[in-house]
Amino acid sequence: MSAQQKDFSPVKKIPNSSTGYKAQYRFVEDEEAVAEFMKTFTDLAGKKYMHQIKEIKSRKRDMFELHLDDMVECEKHLQHDRIGGLAARIENCATSYIEHISRAVDRLVKEAEEPSEGTYETDAFDFLVKQHAERSQQEGSGDCSIPSQFTRRYRVVIHPTKLRYRQRQVRQLTADCVGKLTVLSGMCITVSPQKPRILVSTYVCERCNECVYQEVVGMKYSPLGLCPSAICKANASRGKLVFESRASKFTEYQELRIQELPQHVPKGCVPRCMKVVLEGTMVGTVPPGAAVNITGVLLPDPKTGSSALRASVATRTLFRGLHTNLEKKAYGEILTKDAYDKVHFVRSVMDDASMVDKLVKSVAPEIYGLEDVKKVLACQLAGGVNLTRDDGMHLRGDLNICLMGDPGVAKSQLLRWVANLCPRSVFTTGKGSSGVGLTASVSMDEHTKEAVLEGGALVISDKGICCIDEFDKMDSNDRTAIHEVMEQQTINIAKGGIITTLNARTSILAAANPKYGRWKVKKSPTENINLPASLLSRFDVLWLMLDKPDDDRDRLLAKHVTAVHMGNVGEKHAENYGLYPKDPFFTKEFMRQYISYMKTLDPVLQESVIPSIQNLYCDMRASEQGTDATTYTTPRTLLAILRISQALARLRLGTTVTENDVREAARLMSKSKESILESVLEGNGTKREGPVAQIFEILKADRAYTQSGRTELAAVRDKLLKKKLNNEHLESCLQRYQASCVFEVERTKAGVPIAVTWI
Repeated sequence: MSAQQKDFSPVKKIPNSSTGYKAQYRFVEDEEAVAEFMKTFTDLAGKKYMHQIKEIKSRKRDMFELHLDDMVECEKHLQHDRIGGLAARIENCATSYIEHISRAVDRLVKEAEEPSEGTYETDAFDFLVKQHAERSQQEGSGDCSIPSQFTRRYRVVIHPTKLRYRQRQVRQLTADCVGKLTVLSGMCITVSPQKPRILVSTYVCERCNECVYQEVVGMKYSPLGLCPSAICKANASRGKLVFESRASKFTEYQELRIQELPQHVPKGCVPRCMKVVLEGTMVGTVPPGAAVNITGVLLPDPKTGSSALRASVATRTLFRGLHTNLEKKAYGEILTKDAYDKVHFVRSVMDDASMVDKLVKSVAPEIYGLEDVKKVLACQLAGGVNLTRDDGMHLRGDLNICLMGDPGVAKSQLLRWVANLCPRSVFTTGKGSSGVGLTASVSMDEHTKEAVLEGGALVISDKGICCIDEFDKMDSNDRTAIHEVMEQQTINIAKGGIITTLNARTSILAAANPKYGRWKVKKSPTENINLPASLLSRFDVLWLMLDKPDDDRDRLLAKHVTAVHMGNVGEKHAENYGLYPKDPFFTKEFMRQYISYMKTLDPVLQESVIPSIQNLYCDMRASEQGTDATTYTTPRTLLAILRISQALARLRLGTTVTENDVREAARLMSKSKESILESVLEGNGTKREGPVAQIFEILKADRAYTQSGRTELAAVRDKLLKKKLNNEHLESCLQRYQASCVFEVERTKAGVPIAVTWI
């Protein structure tokens, strides 16, 4: 056995409490076994791994994927002697095996057939390799061999077996996971800037002109200063080395911070974080705020330099990522050919009205009723059309919605359902969010010690939805940070010497309780809402949800809630979900596919619709003149109607906005205002009171005027006629307040009321 083999063929024994030693690692033998497996393995598509080798050779592929399940199947069915238990050994010692698998791939790539000329373009590394080979052949110098990393134009990705593919949370990464192939699950909260990381450092000697290569392992290295070539040693003159950046090899480098998902954090515990390192083509694949599964290896991250002298036995760890898989993909990635086929199938078997109605019913089907509210939320998921003019003016198409009402009307449940459906979404609460947490904060980079920006919830949910619960509990100073985002969809930052503008193209879905906990009927809407007018005007829809007693509705609600608990409604009852008209709801997966298809459409306004929009806006403005209006129609209301109309056109997969879309948008806007107007009951003006309350106010006013305990009904009948109130309204008022012992009613023998006596 040669010296080189002795360096790379150690026998490692891993202690095991039950068997003493559970595995032996012979890397050189396993390297040969992996190469043989790649040559011989065949699936339905042919020689799977040799096809990857050919694509790497022709530089059409920059990633070699090894599926350990293929090794397991080969071991079971083909009885391959040399790969017995190899998959388990690779999983248990992934860090060491990655290099040996790369060497096997290097050898197969070298043996593969040369592609035809012109298949790929040569680069500086090809020239250096060719020059080094020619010089070694002619002069026999070249004692400094080229590292394998220098000519390696791919990276190795190992996919674990299905038996070992178990997602682990950050707190489940124990000491037993160090060095093993693991799948880490969590949410990306911070993404560092992309930076180059040196893999091979190239130097040129000033005396002998020899090229010296230094392979860099780890994050820190010491540059070479003196030439180690044989020429300089023979001449007893150690030449000075000059670093050549153009001839050195770099790769992209990025660090992430992965945090546990909220549903996986035990009660009373704080979410834990883990530093994840990505290199090469994986850089930039994980955006902030995304839920992601990362396949990689847990490695120790010991301190170096002077800090190592004070280090303890408990070392830091990092996670080296090999492969990333987003749990919530972007709308563009969801829209596959299969998604196209499903959407076109639904469109062929259902008409526009039925399709939109089923979409609305599929929004939080576990929640009873609230059809108009769900339709508005469906419009928010669809969104309007973003317009950018030639002069730089930007008109947003995202809808901002605020749900306000009594506790227990399912506001938070609606927010959570929307946050779970939307691929890029952030769910936060008003009391737990600060202005910095919503916009951006300044922190110090670990390596460069420079000030860097970390995006907040609004930046992370760019091109998505930011759900803010308990919106009324947010501090007023923090709430002002949202003003610019809601209209301009940008965040201007001037902190720590950083002056920049961040994109926050997000829709805001807020839920708030009234000022007094529940809606006070004797208070005005302005007193109940307790939000500044400048903020309310930025919401396209402000919907009030009140919990009013209603026997029929309460019985239906109770029936629906019990059905949900029995599993007859919701995700647990899969029979209710499907693409056919007989199925009550769409699945969440199809909803994402449908929304991704909708967002590719840009409905335009028809010229015939413009007069209707103008008349509608003018009528809404005219109806509020000279009144003590609780809601106001502003030019922002006109833009909100346009956005809702475009969203309704998208819901039916239309390319133009029709007059029916405008009318439906106006109806939803009117319904949102009616919800506020109907909440104002007795004592806040006759304009918004019911007939019974109006008659009672007239009787009280007459009693105060006559200062008598007896009120003649003949004196008030003329006032009732002016208010367009009839005898049925009068009889209802008399019966209600007589039953409440407010007054006694005097009647004729025919039963006609003539007077009331106040008690």
